[in-house]
Amino acid sequence: MKKIIIFGILMVFLISFVNALGVIPADSVIDFIPHYQNNHSLTILNGEDSNGDLKLEVSGELARYIHISKSLIHQEPGKDNRVFFQVKLPESLEVGRRKGRISIVSEDSSSGFSARLKLNHNVFVDVPLEYARLLFNFDYDNQTFIVNLKNPRPDFIYDLDIDILLKDRNRKIITLSEKDMLFTPLEEITLSKPLNLKREGEFEIEYEVNSKEFSFNNSKPFIFGEINPEIEFKSLTLFQGRINKITGQISSNWNLDLDSKVVGKLILDNDTISTYATEVFEVEGYSEELFELYIDCTDLEIGEYDFKVIINHGSIKKEINEKIIIETFDEKLFKRQVNFIPIITIIIVVIALIILIWLLKRK
Repeated sequence: MKKIIIFGILMVFLISFVNALGVIPADSVIDFIPHYQNNHSLTILNGEDSNGDLKLEVSGELARYIHISKSLIHQEPGKDNRVFFQVKLPESLEVGRRKGRISIVSEDSSSGFSARLKLNHNVFVDVPLEYARLLFNFDYDNQTFIVNLKNPRPDFIYDLDIDILLKDRNRKIITLSEKDMLFTPLEEITLSKPLNLKREGEFEIEYEVNSKEFSFNNSKPFIFGEINPEIEFKSLTLFQGRINKITGQISSNWNLDLDSKVVGKLILDNDTISTYATEVFEVEGYSEELFELYIDCTDLEIGEYDFKVIINHGSIKKEINEKIIIETFDEKLFKRQVNFIPIITIIIVVIALIILIWLLKRK
């Protein structure tokens, strides 16, 4: 009953918060021009002295062409916020009304519930028929590179030449060329070629089109596979009464350098006892990187613990479950192990000196 009352109070608060905020204008409408670039703005109205942080998110089919000046703003009581954004359009877009969205998001969890409020500003781009050109869609099926071409106009396209290049960091992977193509009105044609990609990643497609009526070139990203890092630890056996260092290695299957962060949660009987995290570090494409976590076992009992590891790698978050064993710390054994290393070092140095003296005597 208590939770229901709290939930009701929270809903009243959220409704009042929504009423307190507004966005003007509701929409931005742009008439398409190739390579259009201009600055726009919206205003977040604070009608009832709302206070808090607001997050701005871009989504929709035009998301890659909309660039906002800030991703996080603070809403002060009695003050409206003006947000600037830039719209930068490509050489061509599909005919019709294209849509993007800027969302103003506020999150509240002060009452034990997590609530997410969202206001939207729509960005429309109207593309008339006169700008209709050949439309491209790139895809893959297993190891086959697929190019779907569509004539969006009710007219013929004659003598069309197409050159497509798929590359990875300036290294050519696929080139595909077609000459003197003919497209009937609204016709769709599919081209394909073996892909032969052995690794996953984000690649780039450059394509150029030439005909008697029009010519254009463009580029776009091509995603093959998914980001899926692997992680392994050298040892997860720790000692009681000490702060233990554990070393792990993250391996990236992606071709780009990605920022990473590892979080470890020590769990006993489904309760999180403690949480540890690395700083953000960079993992180069198709490579491995070592990291360290320091686990405080000062006041922990001997036994087995669940260890949830959260890997933030680029745009993805991956969780794995491990086991940590906490054992009694044997100081005598530890000293023997530690002292054994300098002894080996001394022996190696002595042997090296003996060999050096022997070689000098021979001369």
